Amino acid sequence: MSARARIARTVFLSLIFATLTLSARAMPGDSCQCGDVNNDRAIGVGDVVAFRAWLASPTGAPFTPAGFDKCNVAGGNASACNVLDLTVLRRGLESLGPGIAPTCDAQYGTDGNLVRFAAFGAQGDGSAGQLAVANALREVCLDRCCDFVQLLGDNVLPNGVTSSADPQFATKFETPYASVDLPFWAVLGNHDYGGSGAGNEFEKGPYQVEYSALSSAKFELPALYWHRTVKHVHMLGLDSTKTLWSMDAAQRLEIDAWLNGSSATWQISAGMHCYRSNGAHGNAGCYDSDTCPNPLPVVNGATVKTFYESLVCGRVDLALCAYDRNMQWLQDTCAGTELVVAGAGASVTLLEDVQPAWFEGEQLGFLYVEIDGNTLTAEFIDTAGNTLFARTLTK
Repeated sequence: MSARARIARTVFLSLIFATLTLSARAMPGDSCQCGDVNNDRAIGVGDVVAFRAWLASPTGAPFTPAGFDKCNVAGGNASACNVLDLTVLRRGLESLGPGIAPTCDAQYGTDGNLVRFAAFGAQGDGSAGQLAVANALREVCLDRCCDFVQLLGDNVLPNGVTSSADPQFATKFETPYASVDLPFWAVLGNHDYGGSGAGNEFEKGPYQVEYSALSSAKFELPALYWHRTVKHVHMLGLDSTKTLWSMDAAQRLEIDAWLNGSSATWQISAGMHCYRSNGAHGNAGCYDSDTCPNPLPVVNGATVKTFYESLVCGRVDLALCAYDRNMQWLQDTCAGTELVVAGAGASVTLLEDVQPAWFEGEQLGFLYVEIDGNTLTAEFIDTAGNTLFARTLTK
């Protein structure tokens, strides 16, 4: 063997050794991952030790329920985790086949249809409140898993952006959420359209679409309004400001067609403006007025009311909005559509307790949604990671 060949062989073996050494350490991850049976947000030797202890004495079980959901790393039937799963886990840590199969219930749900996301709006002000929510979001999504984040509008407060290169994208989105490694699907709010919240600088909205396409790795706004299907969930992103200003004829036609053509189990809409709310803005048609209906056109939200009643109510399971900066889950529905306000992404405003609600809160935080097959569970979570309220819907 030539000197050059011996050097190449030595380098190659060194690389292999280094790879094996690194892979034998805890693999980075979170509790979404199969194999993290001790729930320490990593897959490592501690999981092997916990697994062995459980096999030796299943009734003593070092596994939490969440840990048990992640012990099926060999694939196949998840009902019984056994020595085969332990062997696959140990070999995976040593970079030996067959590798850890990503088939555990914790990651994919009992029937393979599991979608988890966080939702909130009125967040883009670069404040300490926004950062507090971002930090809580990171911890919850590490602990309980998130597929994506759904923003509900007012991404850049108070007056939108002046171009797709506006530095506010950094200070009010990229920096606050730097530690949250997830796609953020967005819709536009009235402040994103400028006019100090009037939402009448219509050239500003497309700048965020352009930023999404050209500049950001995780800000997702493919169009002024959009739809997409995530497994068995159909998500609708609304441009409710254009509806407010009666500039949504095309949107109305497309939303109707999208809903008619959807075969998804769950339908969820995300938009800035609310159909009903116990916040200062109030109900659509009566926005910002002590009289109802508010006689002032545009600001009264009459067009938003018509939009919901003609297109959304009874066709969508959950309607998310953020026009008021607080947390609400109203008792009354819109022809069966559950109405949720999640506008506490950076600051809060007062509630007025006009209509019955399952829950109301004036705390910073977000809505966490888990949809497992035919069951949807949503929780309001505050910046300390506490669940303030939870509600389950079943089909």
